[in-house]
Amino acid sequence: MELYIAPLGRAIERLDEGLRRCLLDPSDLLIRDGLIQRFEFSFDLAHKALRRCLTLATSDPKTVEAMDMPTLVHLAHEQGVLPGDWPLWRVWHDLRAHVGHSDDEPMGPDVVAAIPRFLDELRYMQRRLAGRVV
Repeated sequence: MELYIAPLGRAIERLDEGLRRCLLDPSDLLIRDGLIQRFEFSFDLAHKALRRCLTLATSDPKTVEAMDMPTLVHLAHEQGVLPGDWPLWRVWHDLRAHVGHSDDEPMGPDVVAAIPRFLDELRYMQRRLAGRVV
């Protein structure tokens, strides 16, 4: 069975598109807010894809299902699915946790600044998962 990651690919494309539009006019708050929503969505899909990939690749799925995010990311990094380990992912995790529950205007520039590296990470992950048979 091949791991289905098409939604992750579409999310990467849309996040990239949003970043390009945002960089054209950083003062456009509507575009920036849309970019932040795309970041949230992409982060959530990446998390689900990681958990699904690691769950399907193990003989003990319940162990992976019970893992917290730091352990999940560390395992994915060890297995070569992610180039970055938890310290890097923690930045994105913290941004994701805060933007979804706050109207704190100063968070926006931090999220926008973090997206290029996040996109690199997602593209790497997508290449590593593409065609993976589990």
